[in-house]
Amino acid sequence: LKEHLIGRVRNIEDAMVSDKLKPLDANTLRGDDDTFTIVVARRFAQYKRSDMLLKILDDLMNEIKWLDGGYGRKIKIQIIFAGKAHPHDGGGKDIIKRINKIADGSAEVYFLPEYDINMAKQLIQLADIWQNNPLVPLEASGTSGEKGAANGVQSVSTNDGWIRESDPESTVYLIGETLEEKYMALHKLDSNTPEYAELLDEITELELAEMREVFTGLLRAKYTY
Repeated sequence: LKEHLIGRVRNIEDAMVSDKLKPLDANTLRGDDDTFTIVVARRFAQYKRSDMLLKILDDLMNEIKWLDGGYGRKIKIQIIFAGKAHPHDGGGKDIIKRINKIADGSAEVYFLPEYDINMAKQLIQLADIWQNNPLVPLEASGTSGEKGAANGVQSVSTNDGWIRESDPESTVYLIGETLEEKYMALHKLDSNTPEYAELLDEITELELAEMREVFTGLLRAKYTY
């Protein structure tokens, strides 16, 4: 699987999704049991907040260092982003640029260009977690998350889109379940006001705290025995 994915990336001659995106160094991708792989693969739009996970990257790395030192294993985490923004969605394109800027200086973050159904099939097999964190209640369906769940991949996600119409307990680690009132209050505000920005920051911090807790549990469950 790893070789298929790496071969696919090597065959992409132009990794430019916007004006300044670096090509992926596919040689560093790993698919072994000592690598915890989080995949964020979808259309990039502001409400989907696809780069939100990167806000806890340092926390994840500290957890990996603790696990690696305590159990003598060469544990690594890799976060693979893939997808495109709508041609007229400047906010979505900005998210891709932010991700790629971080990937440029990180050994743990990758951006795969030219995402399509064949790459999705490979990423589903590689993923430990399929990450979703749309801002509730703006996700209409979330076909990326559905794709993961239909193929037995567990997700970490806010409770939105397809999750509300499914039985999430078997496949999804939910974050933000207790924030429904805050979500509703947020969307009653004008998004251009300081009150909106302040409440959104509060919601995001609470979601990130839950996300840290979930990933700490997942990593320790996989690598402590």
